[in-house]
Amino acid sequence: MARIIIKTRKEGEMSFWCKADGGYVWLESPGKPGTLGDQICEGGGFRGSTLSASEKTRGDVARKWLRQRREAERRAMA
Repeated sequence: MARIIIKTRKEGEMSFWCKADGGYVWLESPGKPGTLGDQICEGGGFRGSTLSASEKTRGDVARKWLRQRREAERRAMA
């Protein structure tokens, strides 16, 4: 399993993972280590086109998803 942890001021630590040989990217559920969590999808959400990554690209995919999520939250508040 390939994992990356991104620390944010708002959400704290966010742990993203995918299989070592690539596949869907998951956001680990807080307080529930070892569970699948939620699959991240295009546009910063959890529904729609599921994002995939390899061990090399998982960090880029996770950071892009997080930027899209923040943008979607800003639009929703406007």
